[in-house]
Amino acid sequence: MRSMVCDVPLDAGMNLDRAQAVVGNAIDSRTRLLVTFVNPHATYLAADHGYLAAIREMDLVLCDGIGMALAATILTGLETRRVSFDNSSLAPFVFRKCSATSTPVILVGGRPGVAEHAASTYRNAFAGLKVAGVFTGYGTDLAAARQAIQSSPGAVVIAGLGAGHQERF
Repeated sequence: MRSMVCDVPLDAGMNLDRAQAVVGNAIDSRTRLLVTFVNPHATYLAADHGYLAAIREMDLVLCDGIGMALAATILTGLETRRVSFDNSSLAPFVFRKCSATSTPVILVGGRPGVAEHAASTYRNAFAGLKVAGVFTGYGTDLAAARQAIQSSPGAVVIAGLGAGHQERF
C-alpha cells in the first residue's frame, strides 16, 4: 500500500516474499516494473521535488534500511520489512529468476570496471545468466546504456547510480 512515511512515498506492508512475487511476475511476463529502494537518506532528498516525482513514478518502492521499515510499520500500522537489492535480500532471487527464464540483465553504475567486475561475479554465481550490457554511471556511457535498454525489451536493468540519480535515470 503506497504511503507517505517521513515525507517519502513507499510501499508499506512489503516483505521479501511479497517483493519476490511482484518482481518474479514481472520477469516471467516481461512486463515493465520500476523498482527503487529508500533509506533514511531519502527523507533528506525529499526536499528535492524532482526526486519525489521520480519516486512517485516507481511501481514499487521498498525500504532499504531497518529504520525506514520500522518507521513505515509504526506510522502505517502495516508490518514492513527491509528489502534491498543486495546479496542478503532481493538480488539473488532476481539473478536466479533471470537465469532460469533467459532474461537478459543490463548493469549500469559505478566507476569504470565496477559493472564489468559485477557482471563477471554474477555470471560465475548464477549459471546461464545473460548479461546484455555493462555501463558506468558517467557521461556518454549513460547515453549508451539508455540506447542498450531501448534495444533490449524485457531486459532487467539494474541501476546503481546512487539515490536521487538512479530514480531519474
